[in-house]
Amino acid sequence: MNLDKFWQKRNKKIFTTFELQTKTFAPLIIISHYEIVCTFFNSKSASIYCILSEDNNSGGKDINTKYIKQEKSLYTVYYVKDTSWTKMGSLAYDITLANNQLTLSNVYTPKDNGKTTTHISVADAQTLKPISYTSDRKETKLNLDFTDPITGNYYSKKTKKDKKLKLNPTEPFIDFNWTDHMIGTLPLDVGYKARFFQFYYNDESKVLTEPYSVKEVKSFSYYSPRTGKHDTWLVTVSEESTGAVYNYIIDKKGPPTLATRNVDG
Repeated sequence: MNLDKFWQKRNKKIFTTFELQTKTFAPLIIISHYEIVCTFFNSKSASIYCILSEDNNSGGKDINTKYIKQEKSLYTVYYVKDTSWTKMGSLAYDITLANNQLTLSNVYTPKDNGKTTTHISVADAQTLKPISYTSDRKETKLNLDFTDPITGNYYSKKTKKDKKLKLNPTEPFIDFNWTDHMIGTLPLDVGYKARFFQFYYNDESKVLTEPYSVKEVKSFSYYSPRTGKHDTWLVTVSEESTGAVYNYIIDKKGPPTLATRNVDG
């Protein structure tokens, strides 16, 4: 499994897992702020990509970033297939606040302590409107300034060539690196619905933003072996371009947040 290519696919992040609960169609992975965070699961029937979601939002009036806290965290990453678990590496998160800007850094280190993969996103601390993004992967480097238009530089380590970027997305958007932290910042309630666009740069695609919809929010009772019973929101999000469905579990009382992300289809 090529993790560098894996990381380059939008939303396809992997973390660590604490509890796996199988449903009739797609498995559901539960994670907690204090427990462990995610897993990549692949089977003949479904693929699941889970991510820690502490609080999230897309940059509109519904965003409440007070739930995004400054913190550092470290997780173990596994590749899970059927009953086989293979440790792939570790993932370190660092969220900081300064000058009304939130910075989210995540660094993936493979188990052999090889080349790390780094993503750093800076956003407005009130709206999560993107300010800048940098990444350093095995084969590429990317730097973006979210001005109007977006400017930046894409560097291929294979060809040793720079490519100057000038990008003009047509919709308001959130940086993909913040999407999962955004969901928990929304004013969730039964019947709540929303739509947002996520920005992700892929040098092999002309598509800059893709739409996601919050399809359903309902009450859900979750019991954690470590932290007990939680009254939560079960949030169903649809990736409109692919039909993939992501489920998040968000603690109604705020952090620590339970978060899950699984893909149906």
